[in-house]
Amino acid sequence: MFEVVGVARDVRDGLNFSAAESAPAIYRPIQPTDYSHPSLQGWTLVVRAIPGADVPTQILRQIQAIDERIQPFHARSMARQIDDMMLPVKVALCTYACIGIFGLILASVGLAGVTAYSVTQRRREIGIRVALGAQRPDVLGLVMKEGAILILIGGAIGLAAGRGGLHLLAATLSSVAQASGTSMSDRALLVGPPLLLAAVALVACYLPARKSLGIDPAVSLREE
Repeated sequence: MFEVVGVARDVRDGLNFSAAESAPAIYRPIQPTDYSHPSLQGWTLVVRAIPGADVPTQILRQIQAIDERIQPFHARSMARQIDDMMLPVKVALCTYACIGIFGLILASVGLAGVTAYSVTQRRREIGIRVALGAQRPDVLGLVMKEGAILILIGGAIGLAAGRGGLHLLAATLSSVAQASGTSMSDRALLVGPPLLLAAVALVACYLPARKSLGIDPAVSLREE
């Protein structure tokens, strides 16, 4: 027989970040038979204390007053406990960040290669344009235009896909975002990556395009 003295709020249990999915639980007072034959997992005590107080010493004194054979261990703050629980999430975020950076490098190298190949294939055309009086900005804009079109198309597709993916992640990882102090609806998450990719891609296009300015019209016109 138990006497119900109150109802507690929903809490997050372990790595289950969604309080709505927590299993039902009952809080009951600890009896002498409980701590005399504890389970292999032991007991976890959550103690509220004034900041700066010597909590482990006070807890040890109170527990030994109950039973000298009980020795508490692994004392840590709630902030440390939360950091340890969030460690797998942080490792996963760092892994995804590394994958994103690697993908950004691959995309930049690929775009630079496509632009360099395009410049090589259009050497004769560029030479003719320079011979007819095209200026350096005209040649640079001609080459950069193709890269900019690819960047705009890819950025639009990525922005649309990222928006859908962000809504999906917000629906499944909203509690994780709250625990880690981030917002899944932050516009920087949606706009920042495409802008970064566009900036890096423009630099990747500019380097091969700059080499096109050194094309000699006389040499390019003699090439078959």
